[in-house]
Amino acid sequence: MRGNANNTNLDSVTISSGETLYANVGTNTAWSKTFFVDSSNSSQANYLADGSYTFVTTATDKTFKSLNKQRTVLVDTISPIVADPKYAYIDRTVTFTDIDKSYAISGTVSDANPTSNFASVWYAVTQENT
Repeated sequence: MRGNANNTNLDSVTISSGETLYANVGTNTAWSKTFFVDSSNSSQANYLADGSYTFVTTATDKTFKSLNKQRTVLVDTISPIVADPKYAYIDRTVTFTDIDKSYAISGTVSDANPTSNFASVWYAVTQENT
């Protein structure tokens, strides 16, 4: 996480999501906090397992004025699974006269993380050079 505070008197930035963490505040009011994802990082401090997290970031200046911002972040490191696509097999060369024909392509997609939802599913049709 990172951000910028529009206050040259910035003193501290805290990030809360179950526990309070302190962000590194730079000399130019920029702040940052590193989090680790993916199970290979599970022994790291600030590790986030797959799931939804709500973070409250609080910036406080040297006169003790503060401002809070809340953001929800979804960590999803598990790739979706695409089942074998089904399509109408064409066992002949497609010619220019086939340009107005349509061919059905269908399949299923699933995800082990039920909270991730699918943003999109893409497919491509390519030309094979012979």
